[in-house]
Amino acid sequence: MEERTRLSKDVLPSKVHDVVFKMGAFKAPGPDGWSPLFFQNQWNVVGDLVVACVKDLFKLCILPSNLNNTILVLIPKYHLPTSFTGLRPISLCNVAYKVITILIANRLKPMMERWVSRTQSNFVSGRSLADNTIIVKEVLHSTRERESRMDGNKDRFKESRLRWSFIQQSLEALPIPALLQHQIMSCISTSRMQVLWNRGLADSFLPSRGIRQGDYLSLYLFVLCMEVLLQGIQKAVTGGTWKGI
Repeated sequence: MEERTRLSKDVLPSKVHDVVFKMGAFKAPGPDGWSPLFFQNQWNVVGDLVVACVKDLFKLCILPSNLNNTILVLIPKYHLPTSFTGLRPISLCNVAYKVITILIANRLKPMMERWVSRTQSNFVSGRSLADNTIIVKEVLHSTRERESRMDGNKDRFKESRLRWSFIQQSLEALPIPALLQHQIMSCISTSRMQVLWNRGLADSFLPSRGIRQGDYLSLYLFVLCMEVLLQGIQKAVTGGTWKGI
């Protein structure tokens, strides 16, 4: 009960202030054109508006229609890519939206060690990513005849192509209060995107799946969704319907 209360409590203005002033001042702005530096320098003017916007989301799960607009920048993974697989999509979000997702992620962060099994180490305090890297190398070494096929598929696991319905199911499978679930899904499902292409913005579109690279909350959501998937795999292995490596 204490855990659920902590995850559902009202957000304090001081927490909003702290998040804004811990941001890198010259981080790339979102569609509204305002960088964190503007909010930091003009906090006496815009601070109350930012706090009110954040509180609306935390109390009512309502995001203003333009707050979740996003510019999608395609960063080349190597020199002169010839296909979209050679591009890495990075989302440029508005500062106010970033504040909201960071506050939500900060509530999830202390719970990760309790919710996430030892098979995962990303974004879990006290765990090292190097441990899992060693395990992957050992698996590839022990299955040499399948190494090229398995290695070639690794990028697929890094793609954030999660169905929103699966994200919702994953949140429901964890001890996350319904209000916080609605807050998270509101952040995910209300976005409108424009691709930055040839120095101009393409027509906007509404995504129907996936989470955004460059969104702080996405890091934790991906880990939580993978945890639910891992639990399903473990259940299948235990039941004899899935054979592990």
